[in-house]
Parts: sequence; structure tokens; C-alpha cells
Amino acid sequence: MPTYNFEKAKTIVSFGADFLSTWLDSLSYTKDYASKRNPEGDWMSKHFQFETSLTVSGSAADVRGSLKPSQVGEAVKYIYSKLGGSASASNLSTSLKTKLDLAVEALKATRGESIVVSGSNNGGVQLLINAINEKLGNYSSKIIDIEKEVYTRKGNDLAFKKLADQMNAGKIKALIVVGLNANFVAPSSFNFNEGLSKVSTVIYTGDRLDETGANASYLAPSSHYLESWDVLNPSKGEYAFTQPVIAPLFKTRQWQESLLNWSGDNSTFEDFVKGTSKTFLGTESAWIDALHDGFVSTSAVAVAEPVIFEDTESENTESENTESEDGEVVEEVVSAGLSSSLIANAVKQASVQADGFELELYVKTGMGNGDQAFNPWLHEMPDPISKMTYDNYISMNPDDVMELFGKGGEENTKDNRREFLYIGQESPAKLATITVNGVAMTLPIVPQPGQAVGALSIAVGYGRTGTELFTREEWLGSTYNAEDNTKNTIGKNVFPFAGFDVWTSNIVSTGVTLSLIHI
Repeated sequence: MPTYNFEKAKTIVSFGADFLSTWLDSLSYTKDYASKRNPEGDWMSKHFQFETSLTVSGSAADVRGSLKPSQVGEAVKYIYSKLGGSASASNLSTSLKTKLDLAVEALKATRGESIVVSGSNNGGVQLLINAINEKLGNYSSKIIDIEKEVYTRKGNDLAFKKLADQMNAGKIKALIVVGLNANFVAPSSFNFNEGLSKVSTVIYTGDRLDETGANASYLAPSSHYLESWDVLNPSKGEYAFTQPVIAPLFKTRQWQESLLNWSGDNSTFEDFVKGTSKTFLGTESAWIDALHDGFVSTSAVAVAEPVIFEDTESENTESENTESEDGEVVEEVVSAGLSSSLIANAVKQASVQADGFELELYVKTGMGNGDQAFNPWLHEMPDPISKMTYDNYISMNPDDVMELFGKGGEENTKDNRREFLYIGQESPAKLATITVNGVAMTLPIVPQPGQAVGALSIAVGYGRTGTELFTREEWLGSTYNAEDNTKNTIGKNVFPFAGFDVWTSNIVSTGVTLSLIHI
């Protein structure tokens, strides 16, 4: 990933990327973004947010548009076409186009001083985002610095799916699982649990017998980070160092040291970190200074050449001039990495078929992906938008909720809205069963202003095995399972809803149905 310099951006356009809360390096983005939102400063950034669910970033935007997940690619294609790209968009309302046109005008007025981002997992959408930024000169101006690579968030869905396929085919004989509760986060279509049962030796370094640990051959818990040594490389030329601040509380060992020992190297990981650090710091004294400060910035080192998609049609990378839809001449920039054939494939891939309700899976500010689901404080932390605690739920547009209860049209009155939309201590949320391609779960309904009409949103990270210890029958009410307490977790695990197609794994645009639970 590149470095996004939000403090330099005069125009920011985001398609579902909640960069002020959960998207990539949101902490640094928030600091940079806030520095240019001061009315008393020399200038203020202009922020456009187009999204399905109301997010922290969306609540701070100057212009916000709601759109269904299947419309994200269409909106991106619309902006790309307005900048002279070869693409056509459909299924966009007049009001949404008006807001997109405002964004285009702002982008054209701030070439080389803008940032366009997307939180979509659709490869076509992301390639079009890259093409838009390239047309605007945001790479050449280094407001998006591709030379300063960021090495966080390097998960690879394709590799994860390939591993699951190989396990199910019986090709994996031994597996070491580090830093991931794989059984919990895997989409149901991956059949990861079934594949894991076919692996002869499974070593899990988690801290408990969770969803993955319970199915492992060996549990080799790694030490807590406060008990550990490590050297981190979050971005190019930037290194951080950790060292133990407490003695180990239990009989654990860092997973890195376990790997050393299992491979026949009996040295400690402390010695390994020290030796590795000295290779790029140079001297013992430099290592001591870096360890004291906790971080160090070094000169950029040589990196491997990026992989370029092969263009079978032409290797011509010269610029051409084309005319945008509104008649303005825009420079057609086609780089070696963004060939015309690749753009054509991206336009095709960005189109998503939709039918009925659409579902977006998202990450909550506090809970994240569920790694820390055993911290009660995180469950008690109100969501910054909905203010809900202790659960995940189905977010819906209030008008969709009224339609679901048969109170649309003329019956969508103030009294009926209070009866069916209000949630309080004496007015618990209504329940509904959502079914996604044959997988069904029952969850509360929360009306959310700002939610796109026809779209549902549910947070991942809930339903962890063990969180049933935090719940009570009086809290769960009619959903309490008296026969199997393991079903009484805080919220439901909706990772199984994730799509088979890893390019669109965080959205489901077909096969989604919703039915009320009448109590």
C-alpha cells in the first residue's frame, strides 16, 4: 500500500473507506485530516463520502451520498468517465449523480492535490481508483506516495482461499497457525473447518482453545506482546522495536522462538532480533539507541521491482488526449501498470449483479475483527454512530424497516414510526432472520439514518466461542438457548456470510432475504 498524505489533500473522495475509523492506518489519517479541517487555517479540505452505512468518515464529510454496495463500482466508473476514461455507469439516481458531479468539479480544480480511495474488496474498483488518481496526477505529486510503501494490512484473501482448497484436497500435511483465528473468520464457502480436519498436524499459537485452537493437534501459546521481543517494519525505511516490560506470567514462548527451536536453532529470539537489527543499523551503539527510542527511520533501501500486468495488446505508454463527457479535454494517462486492456477488464469486473436486499459486512470501531472479543470494555463501548453496545445487529434504513413491518406509504406516520423504530430499555429491538445463500442467523434490527435504502449492514467480529460467559438469560430474552449455552454468545459470527468470490467478499448482492421474527 502507498502512503496517503491526507494533510496535503485539498479534495478527498472516499467510496466506503472509513479512513477516520477502521480503514488501514486510520490513526495517522485522522491526525492528518484534522489538521486541514480548521476554519482558521490557510485552507480547508473538501471531503466527499459515498457509502452504504453511515460511518465516522461519512459523518464528517462535507458532501455525503448513500448507495448500495452494487452501486459503488458504478459510481467509481461515473467519475472515471467524467475524467475522460472509457467507462459507462448505470443504476445511479439523479441526486447521486449531482453529488458525484460536485466531486468531479472539486477534483479537476485540485489536480495533484487530491486523494481518491475505496474500501471495496473488488479488484476492478480498486484498479479504477488507481486510474483516477493517476489521471489527476496524485502519484506524480506524491500526495499518494507509492515509493513509501506501507507494509501493514497485507492479508491475502486469494492465498487464504488457495490454502483452504489445498487442505480440502489433502495436500497439506502440517500447518502452523499464527496470529489468526482462521476457523472463525473463514467464509462458509471455503470449507476451512472441513479442510483443517484433513491436516495431520495442526499447531496453533493462540492464547486459548478458541474456534481454531479446539481443532488443533497442538496448542503452543505465544507470549503476550508485553512479554516479547520484536522488530517491526510498518513502512519502508521505518522500524520499531519492542522489548519485554514484564516477566512471562505463564508457560508460554514467542512463536518466533518456537520456529527457531523447531528448525534446530536454539538461540533466543532476543538474540535473533538483535542480530537482525544490526544488519540494517550497522553498529551495537546504533542498536542500543534504537532500542532506547523504540523506533528508527533509515534511508530507503532497494526493493524488488513491482509486478506489472502483462499487456498483450500494446506496450505503448505514451499519453493521449481524450474528451470527457462534458466536452473538457483531459489527458489520457496510461502507464505500464495500468494498460488499456487492464482498465477494460477493471470496468467489467467493477460491475456487480444485484437482486433485492444487499448486505455489507463491516468492521466496528471498537470490536474490530473479534480478536479482543473477550475484553468486556470493548462490548460496553458504544458504537460512535449507532450508540449501540454489546451486540451486532442488522442496520437498515428506517423506511426499509417500516416497509418490513407493512407500515410504508400512508401508514408511515409519526406514531407508527415511534412504535416500530424506537429502541429503549422498555422497547427492545425487533428481531429478524437474515438468510444469505442458505446460511441463516437471527439478529436485532436497528434503524439507522443514513443507511442506503435496500441495503443491510452487519458488523463482523461477534459470536466468539467463550463470550457466552458474559451473557445472561434475562439479557438475551427470547433468543436464549437453554439447551446449548454455547449458542448464547454476544452477537453472531457473520463471517460465514462472506462471499465465495474473494474480490467481493465483504458484500453480498444476491441471495439475501429477511424475515421478521414475531414474538
